[in-house]
Amino acid sequence: MMKRSISSGIISTSSITGVRLRWAIEGRRWHSHTHSHSHDDWHDHSHSHSVRGSQEVSHNVSQINTAHPVPEPPQPIPVPPTPTPTPPNPVPPEPPLSVGRARDLTTSMLQQHAHSESLISPFIPSKARDAYIGLVGLWLTMRRTVHSTGSTSASSIGGQTAMLPLAQMRLRFWKSTVDEIFTGSTPPAEPVLVLISDMVRNHVVTKSFLLKMLDSISSRLGDPPFGSIADMTSYGDGVYASLLYAIADCNVGQTSENRMSLDHIMYHIGCAKGIVDILRDLPTALRRGRVLLPIEIQAKYGLRDEDLLRRKDMEDPTIKHKLSDAIFEIATHANDQLITARTTLKEVSSKKKLSDSQFAPLLTSLESKLFLEKLEKQDFDIFSPKLHMRPWTLPWKLYWAYQRRTI
Repeated sequence: MMKRSISSGIISTSSITGVRLRWAIEGRRWHSHTHSHSHDDWHDHSHSHSVRGSQEVSHNVSQINTAHPVPEPPQPIPVPPTPTPTPPNPVPPEPPLSVGRARDLTTSMLQQHAHSESLISPFIPSKARDAYIGLVGLWLTMRRTVHSTGSTSASSIGGQTAMLPLAQMRLRFWKSTVDEIFTGSTPPAEPVLVLISDMVRNHVVTKSFLLKMLDSISSRLGDPPFGSIADMTSYGDGVYASLLYAIADCNVGQTSENRMSLDHIMYHIGCAKGIVDILRDLPTALRRGRVLLPIEIQAKYGLRDEDLLRRKDMEDPTIKHKLSDAIFEIATHANDQLITARTTLKEVSSKKKLSDSQFAPLLTSLESKLFLEKLEKQDFDIFSPKLHMRPWTLPWKLYWAYQRRTI
């Protein structure tokens, strides 16, 4: 078959076959050469790129480190050492209570709870005034301790019974402390005891007077009933007469002139004050379930405890009349004691006028006298609220009696 040639237009078969063979050989050579060159070039190119890339990466990392330094890992927080426990500072001892501070505190207590006794203190001579305040404060503290057992309602018998041991402990503490003060012991930082200690250092006081007063007040713990008016009189002698004797020891001494006559006057004043004290506390005692009327007086006038404790029965005119008669007899006995004291004072004053130190303790009788006068005006109605009002005339009457030496 004739093939056309480019030059002549006719191409032979052999020439075509030779051409093809030569192309194949040339093509294999070209391929091998191209492959070898391309592999070497790629290897060189890749190597140059890798070197250049590593240089660029290292350059970029150095730039990043310079612009944004990598933070160092956080260091562990140091744990502070456990402090060694130091022993606590010892509590400094309380400063001793001065006599002046004790006087102020006790006077404030008297003004709140013993108004008439606080009004008498200015009439006491200055040398014995602290002793008077301390003695009256001791009486008031003991009396409030005894009455604290009846602070609960009458229906709460269990509450009153639970208070008795505590009150007994307090009473024993006061009695033992006062006894130790007379032996020279340092008192606790309690205002009344500080004044009592100062009194023992500066005055000669009979210890038995104070112990008798404390024992008589303690005997009223629980409000035991009185058997007779004589028992009420003995109570007044043990509490108020003993208190006046101790005050007189500080004011005029134990061997002063007219001391026996003064003791006789103070005995009757103390008996009257004891009876008046019981009469004044009668309504409060009935509210807490206690009857303070003497048993012989109740039997004499036909008064039962149930009649006095039930308020509805107290509205009965018959019971009210019986109670009024019973109160009249008891109050008459207290008034007789004051009359005896007043008569004895006139006899002593007719011979020689009493000094301020001798007369000042006797002013305590005026408050009892005013109470009995008000009770008479109220027809011996012990429940009248006017009996428990402070007498506004008492300061003036105290001054008038002090100037005229009368009670």
